[in-house]
Amino acid sequence: MRALRSYEMPPPATACFIAVCLVCGVVQLSMDPAATRRFTLSGNAVFVDGQWYRVITSAFLHGGALHLGMNALSTAAIGAALERRAGSAFLFCYAAWAAPLSGFVAAALAFGWTLVTGDPAHAAQHGLGFSGVIFALAASEAWRPPDRPRSLFGLVAVPGALYPWALLVAMQVAIPRVSFVGHLAGLLVGFAEVRGLLDGALPGRAGREALDGACRPLRLPGYVASPADAGAGGAAAACELCAYGGHVAACLASRLPRLPRRPPPPPAPVGACADV
Repeated sequence: MRALRSYEMPPPATACFIAVCLVCGVVQLSMDPAATRRFTLSGNAVFVDGQWYRVITSAFLHGGALHLGMNALSTAAIGAALERRAGSAFLFCYAAWAAPLSGFVAAALAFGWTLVTGDPAHAAQHGLGFSGVIFALAASEAWRPPDRPRSLFGLVAVPGALYPWALLVAMQVAIPRVSFVGHLAGLLVGFAEVRGLLDGALPGRAGREALDGACRPLRLPGYVASPADAGAGGAAAACELCAYGGHVAACLASRLPRLPRRPPPPPAPVGACADV
């Protein structure tokens, strides 16, 4: 009972994403593997079949109760740590961006590796899970100053700057079935955020204060107001970035070869998807 009383609920933005994953997990229970496969992520499905929705849907599906539970606990720990440092408004907006961005990067890496190696298996593999977002959050939290040692599974302390990479390697060694590409994609998204490459897509000081003001009357338990040193980006920059990204995507799509759409894959045997 004492341990239960000492447990601290995650802040609201982190709890929101955990709840979405849990709700999607309940919905997934009513779906057969073939139906679930229509929403998982693969390079072929995204870049050949044009099923872009998969970069979002795949993040909230999981390979079973154990996979879902591990990701929920990891999100509660890592997401809460970042939310308490950067604020609830930032965490909510950043995680909302990290889900499609990490999915897109993972699909692009898999598809590109197939083009480089000539092995179609990389682009054909399906993945699912919230770990890409978790790795993005972990990278953003660990690479923020101050740099301090982090505990890796409670076994060894590693420098903060090396922690996300050590976690990537440790996860791959401990659970070889997990998607290395999906986790690496999350790290790349986290690197982009820390380096300021996503500033235009995230709310700046005014945007965060507006979100804080809108949430204040709700009196959400554990809500973390934005720190005074929040970035000075803004909605205008976000709109410009979205418009530019759409323009670039349209240009690339117009230059891609018109490949025939593949027939839908047969139902996948259990274990055919890589957990992310």
